[in-house]
Amino acid sequence: RFLKEFPALMWHISEVLARRLSGGTQAWHALKEFCDSVPDALIAAEKDGRLITWNRSAEMLFGRNWEQMKAGTIDALYQEPDRFRQSLSDLEQSEVVKEKLFEINHPREGLRYVSTSLNFLYDGRHHISGVLALSRDVTDLEKIRRNYRRLRVWMLPLLIAVAIVAGASFFA
Repeated sequence: RFLKEFPALMWHISEVLARRLSGGTQAWHALKEFCDSVPDALIAAEKDGRLITWNRSAEMLFGRNWEQMKAGTIDALYQEPDRFRQSLSDLEQSEVVKEKLFEINHPREGLRYVSTSLNFLYDGRHHISGVLALSRDVTDLEKIRRNYRRLRVWMLPLLIAVAIVAGASFFA
């Protein structure tokens, strides 16, 4: 009824809404371009785990494109979904999960290790609306760590054996 009485106002309201929509769309595209340029995998999911979006780095890290994963859940990306869900429970307690190591099964590269940090996404009323995961590939680093642990386990017995052989040859 108000717009019937003041029809010129309808055009002004439409113009303001169109400008806001255009500004929001430009901001959204700029944010999407920024996220795609980040070297780490960014994944946003709903509170129930359904994927909302992810960047190009996530496609490369997990070896799947958006078309393959858009109907999936975030926990399905990991080898041990229950362990990932436990991390989400931990997130409710501390509000930030820093650098947890997870295994993934890359379709072409096989078993990979990813370091993932989790944080909640909040709506305008500060209610949890989803989760944001930031992941990076640490497979090479994890292989070095495992080799170092293996070397450390064998180093002491090897040094003792060398000392015994050296001592025996010295006294012989």
